Amino acid sequence: MLISFIIPAYKVEDYLEKCLLSILHQPVDASLIEVVVTNDGSPDSCQSIVEGLQQKYTNLKLINQENQGVSMARNHAIAAAAGQYIIPIDADDALIADSLTGVVQFLQACQPDIAYLPFEVYNAQGKCTWKSDFTALANQDFDGIDGYYACRGLSMIDPDRSWAIAYKRTLINAHQIGYPKDVPILEDGEFVAKCFSVAQKIQFYTGTFYRRTMRDNSAINSTTRYNDKAMRGFLLAARDLRQFESTLSPVSGKQAHFFNHITAKYILTPFLIAFTTKKWSRVRFVQQLMRNTEFEKLPSEGVRGTYTNYVRYYNLSIFVLWFFFLFRRFKK
Repeated sequence: MLISFIIPAYKVEDYLEKCLLSILHQPVDASLIEVVVTNDGSPDSCQSIVEGLQQKYTNLKLINQENQGVSMARNHAIAAAAGQYIIPIDADDALIADSLTGVVQFLQACQPDIAYLPFEVYNAQGKCTWKSDFTALANQDFDGIDGYYACRGLSMIDPDRSWAIAYKRTLINAHQIGYPKDVPILEDGEFVAKCFSVAQKIQFYTGTFYRRTMRDNSAINSTTRYNDKAMRGFLLAARDLRQFESTLSPVSGKQAHFFNHITAKYILTPFLIAFTTKKWSRVRFVQQLMRNTEFEKLPSEGVRGTYTNYVRYYNLSIFVLWFFFLFRRFKK
């Protein structure tokens, strides 16, 4: 089997069947693909939707679990998967019709550790607002870290997503990579960073593949990014990344610099979110979280882009960081 699509399902009864059929109706041999859905204790009809489709599609698997969140739902789906490649899918998205044949041929021919797959973004009214374009990166091999940054050089929308990317399952299993528990925001980004830190061959596919729909009540648009759990989650993610780094032996200088950059992003993001709220109480809350931790000061080696200055000013004081943030906002 070539591909295992993994789909977490929670309160998505309005979208799930369309998502599943967009995969199962692709004109490829059914023996090449499977779809693994984790019903994360959803109180709606997600379970019955999958069970109904299982009467017709034998390559559709269902895992039922008590509600544990999207990360654990994906981890359980990965553990049950049998394909050479794992492709995460969000249940309110879909594959573009007749797009999978090209992806199958690409993966079979190139055998990358990780493959970026194209996607299109639609708003809630069904209007296409953005399309990825990997033409400039086609027919090139990157190592994981270079591939990670190469994608971001394209002004990528949602660069920390884990969906619309194919990951070799042997890579995931060899390094025991999973989505982090209790990290409600940017949990995808941590999974992606771990995978790319150890991958050796990254390639970009230039056909069509994935349709992303942005809903007004989706997690990325919700106020959950401002709550205390989300703020604590960023600290947990940074610690989890450092723990993962410690399992790599030896760690190259390139990898160490990469983890410095990713860790800085997870530590600084809650401050930037708190600054956006314009409430010093939120800033103080985040400051208290970081106090007396290993992240009171951040290493700057390998940190890139705007985060270079953010780390510099963070290491001076939170006040200096806030003034720099306000200065950048004013310049825009």
